[in-house]
Amino acid sequence: MFMLDSVPFSDVIFPKPTVTGYVCTEKYKKRTKNFEPGCLTDEKTYLNLKIIGIVLPHTMTHGTLQISNRPAAFAVHGTGSHCKIHGSSQIKYLTSPASYSKYLATTRVPFLQLAPPIPTAAELTSHSKRYKYKLAVTMTTGGTVPWGREYLDELFGTFEEDITDDEGEGSMKSMEFFHDVFSSGSYGGRLIDIGSGSTLYQVISASRFFSEIVCSDYSKDARTEIEKWLKKDKGAFDWTSYFQYFIDLEGSSEKIEDREQKLRQAIKAVVHCDVLQPNPTQPLTFEPFDVMISAYCLEVASPDRSSYAKAVANISTLLKPGGTIVFETYIGATFAVIGGVKSKLLPVEVEFVVQTFRDAGFCDIQTVYYPSPDREEYKVTDVKGMLFFTAKKCS
Repeated sequence: MFMLDSVPFSDVIFPKPTVTGYVCTEKYKKRTKNFEPGCLTDEKTYLNLKIIGIVLPHTMTHGTLQISNRPAAFAVHGTGSHCKIHGSSQIKYLTSPASYSKYLATTRVPFLQLAPPIPTAAELTSHSKRYKYKLAVTMTTGGTVPWGREYLDELFGTFEEDITDDEGEGSMKSMEFFHDVFSSGSYGGRLIDIGSGSTLYQVISASRFFSEIVCSDYSKDARTEIEKWLKKDKGAFDWTSYFQYFIDLEGSSEKIEDREQKLRQAIKAVVHCDVLQPNPTQPLTFEPFDVMISAYCLEVASPDRSSYAKAVANISTLLKPGGTIVFETYIGATFAVIGGVKSKLLPVEVEFVVQTFRDAGFCDIQTVYYPSPDREEYKVTDVKGMLFFTAKKCS
């Protein structure tokens, strides 16, 4: 059982309720009729709230849940399983009992259960009563990682929140590294990004120097998010704070819209990519590129070290002799929780990664390493550090 101290109602004048959550599994529900209080059943009445942006200190016995302004999953540390909250509505800016009543009348999402039954608006304005809520969640231990919009909202929804307690200093240094590499002016021509995911931050600096950029990823959902941004779709993710960050790093007065247009013009294709295939972009073929980016991809795609070595050899075929790879990776991470799904990662050490690239014909490997902070609990990943490097394809 875990405790949620309070649910903020923005500027609502109602007293803040105390919330107690209970973990339930489908298996548990099927084998017994005696549900633990708070489990989802058809016999219960639910208040329709959406909790967004939960950060849990990962214990089943105690802890305070914090609420922020971006969607986020939470995990229960002690079980090895990870939880995903279901719901699609949010109470926001309720300023009067009337608006609260209207909300209850128009929204139906089985998410938070009330005990005692749902209070009236009049009862909520009375400070003489406090209401206890029971939160039910569904346990998941696998499934498909949502690499599309849910991933973006969870990890990139607010620029300042890009820094995680697990990654530490390396989180922001990741973006600085791309800036430092490309702002040197030493690189240009054609660039391919291997394992772009649904993100664009890694190519914002590059857009000043490359006439052709190809983004690639295994996930269709991830590729769709990039395509939506390219088409200026109304539902596309907003990267403006990241564009501003890089413009500020450069000391430039360039307008965000101008840099966005520059990147849109540079990205010539968004393609499927499987690093475990001899031609990662099959069935498409490309002339080798001048520069390659790959960030946090191979440790996700490779089930073992042999596969990792093959992946390095495979992606190297897309790079010209003398070309440069700009590489970033987790060190020592065995998992990452994305959208409530625990994704298995291949734990690697700095020495293994560097030697694997050397064996694949890379040289002049210039590394930077940022250790993760010591911590008793993991919020998103058990990463030990972050490794960045550039290397030349020498053979």
